[in-house]
Amino acid sequence: MKDIQRRKNERGSILAMSALGMLSVLLAVGLGVDISRFYLAKGELQNAADASALAAVSGLNGGAVGITEATNRAVQSMNNYNFNKTGVSFPRANVQFAVNLDGPYM
Repeated sequence: MKDIQRRKNERGSILAMSALGMLSVLLAVGLGVDISRFYLAKGELQNAADASALAAVSGLNGGAVGITEATNRAVQSMNNYNFNKTGVSFPRANVQFAVNLDGPYM
């Protein structure tokens, strides 16, 4: 008799436990989607930076004109990517190139 009464008292516990289980699975899936999106964005930004650096290097010719050309190619390359449709710009005074490691940029 007590077994039947005990089962009636525990009928809703499965519903509560399954609801908590489904919620935790949903949260884990959402976290996985967010983390994968972060890694995807990181990869896209790294590819854009690499492409910009390669475009800039192709413009270097050892002279002052080459530095200006490299800067223009780097900016143009970054603006080719569609990152929230915002153009990239920076002052030309911040761009420094050197052939030795003891430059003023360190």
